[in-house]
Amino acid sequence: MTSNLAVFCCFLLAGIVTVNSLHIPGFVNGKPLRVYLDNLLVPNSQVDIAGCPVKELWFTQKVDQFNASDTRTYQQRYQLNDQFFDNATVNPVIFLMFGGEGTINPKWVCWTNYTYMQMATQYKARLIQLEHRFFGQSYPIKAANGWGDMSTPNLSLLTSQQALEDLANFIKTYNAQQNWTNPRWDDAINNFFHFLEYAEVMETAIIDYSKQNNIDCSDRIKENFLELKAMIYTDGGRGVLNKYFNITPPLNPGSSTNPSTTFDWEVTNFQATVFGALQGIVQYTFDAANNFTNNGYGIDGLCKIMDKPYPGAPVGQLANAFFWAMNEGSPSPPITILNNDYNASIAPFVRTSYNLSDPYDRDEYSAMRGWMWLSCGMALGWLQTTENSRSIFNRMIPLQYYLQQCGDMFGTDVITTDYITKKVAESTLYFGYSWNYNATNVVVPNGLYDPWSALGCKTERSAQHQYAPTTPGAAHCSDMYPQRAGEPKDLNVTRAVIRREVDYYLKSGLVAASTVSPPTGSTMTGPTVITGSTGPTVPPTTSSSSKLSIISSLLIFVVALFFAFIEVTNAECPQSGLEYNSNCYTFISSQTAFFVAEMACRNMNGNLASINDPFTNALIAQKAALESVTTVVWIGATNLYNSTHWKWTDEKSVIFNQWENNTVNNKENLCGALQTANGKWMATDCYNKLSYICKVAASTVTSVTDEN
Repeated sequence: MTSNLAVFCCFLLAGIVTVNSLHIPGFVNGKPLRVYLDNLLVPNSQVDIAGCPVKELWFTQKVDQFNASDTRTYQQRYQLNDQFFDNATVNPVIFLMFGGEGTINPKWVCWTNYTYMQMATQYKARLIQLEHRFFGQSYPIKAANGWGDMSTPNLSLLTSQQALEDLANFIKTYNAQQNWTNPRWDDAINNFFHFLEYAEVMETAIIDYSKQNNIDCSDRIKENFLELKAMIYTDGGRGVLNKYFNITPPLNPGSSTNPSTTFDWEVTNFQATVFGALQGIVQYTFDAANNFTNNGYGIDGLCKIMDKPYPGAPVGQLANAFFWAMNEGSPSPPITILNNDYNASIAPFVRTSYNLSDPYDRDEYSAMRGWMWLSCGMALGWLQTTENSRSIFNRMIPLQYYLQQCGDMFGTDVITTDYITKKVAESTLYFGYSWNYNATNVVVPNGLYDPWSALGCKTERSAQHQYAPTTPGAAHCSDMYPQRAGEPKDLNVTRAVIRREVDYYLKSGLVAASTVSPPTGSTMTGPTVITGSTGPTVPPTTSSSSKLSIISSLLIFVVALFFAFIEVTNAECPQSGLEYNSNCYTFISSQTAFFVAEMACRNMNGNLASINDPFTNALIAQKAALESVTTVVWIGATNLYNSTHWKWTDEKSVIFNQWENNTVNNKENLCGALQTANGKWMATDCYNKLSYICKVAASTVTSVTDEN
């Protein structure tokens, strides 16, 4: 009997929550606290899954997947539901859910209203949900008393690389245990998320909604935040803010309740808390993880509040929106204060060990420490600053706020600017670039209003069934949840794309497998592993050319802020630029790593310069020298993808070249630089900080502010 193993993998982010605790923030760094999710899911789901025959099982994994001499193992939890499984078929199907940054919930392998669960019942699939390392009960390192050990040294084992290798090992071992041999991998699902600032997507969503509904919601929000910021620095203004927001402890520059914090720090923490409430509202617009959407939670509800006249100071509208968001879900008792005690708020996440028998420790506090480590210690860069001074949020939350928060949680001697810079470079070298994401049989959906869509891969290659539909009017993971009245009409279009592609994956596997007819009593052969996902899943296990592309390029944003802040505006070719052959070449004197330079050029709608003829090469070198740019500048050539094959960052191969002495060093992970004195190229370490040249089509050129 042949077998067709379909693995449908999803990387989950939790649903929106509110809290009823004085000292626990409801929304930390763009992520809600998962412990509340069980009570907030659509109520019928709890009834519908009663009696679900889900089994809780354990799988032995290596503690360190990349250290052959480390023989330690740990038990990784997974849940299995065979309720719909047809094992007698020639081609059995398995849907695998890969858990995200929290405890796995049996609803995800039981409740049949979820989009992928509907497909699971249709295809009679076995359902498996695998828990992510360092979350729930799946701890690689435990203390002597059985508690989960999340000390900073141990968290070096909490990385995307380790988690993906866990997943790959699980699938390979599971195949062997089931006597499915010679699995065929159609492709690895790997996402390198496209760069864009989180706050900018929030702003775009609010402005888009305002335009569609002919209201001035975005202007009202901008005015409120400007007023809030101005009021902070006057006695009368602080009095109004303390009253409207019931700030606890109140803002008072003369009597800080935290000796370890300054007044400016408390101000930033207050602003971050207000901003966090709006994060949740925008992120979960038409998210059906719970009934909030039915109750009006989303941009529509926010704008109705902001449009309602307020008898006192206009900032009262923002205060109303804040408490409306915090009390969605009817917490008991209702939330009536804005907790601004920073030290108390982060205290549960500073701890290093957690009681896995205590639901709060297991599902909330430890999960948030793990999430923050991924953001800080792994340097994914998911730090939602509002650095753009012209945005509706103004420059309320600087990058330094998050760097300090990271240091407070994991050690200021560990999380430094230099540490994050190096981690960014290492991860980029390991995973590659989002714009080179090249997969087969994958759907990567995004909601247009979802701030996290900034991280989503947008590349489509229909010939190989790589699709990235974006749903207007929807936000976070909306396509995963049941259809509901009043939802954006395009949501069903996106769901249809997902269903169509999964059907294609399975039928393709069936056709391939049906050509094999082993004798009775033989083991199953030739399973086809087909992956479809909203996030990272199965890594390839062979050549280095198959390296994953899952790392968020928001991590590059973190480093970019350290070196050069890019302002994007409509403009002609900058005066200091060179227009030639329908392209604009812009020379940036700021010195930064190759990866950051490329992202800066992409913010100008271009790439690091590609050079295809000797005249252009000489022209650029001469112009760079005249502009007093340093003697060596980045161009877009690199062998990051293949040590023996140089490509430009616009994905074209390097044909013309000017390598010094007509040779090039073919060591791995090098990047190309132009010597302005002689026009020759050199291959150098991509970590080096050099000035750079951007190339943009003249019709799409935008301007750049070089702040050095």
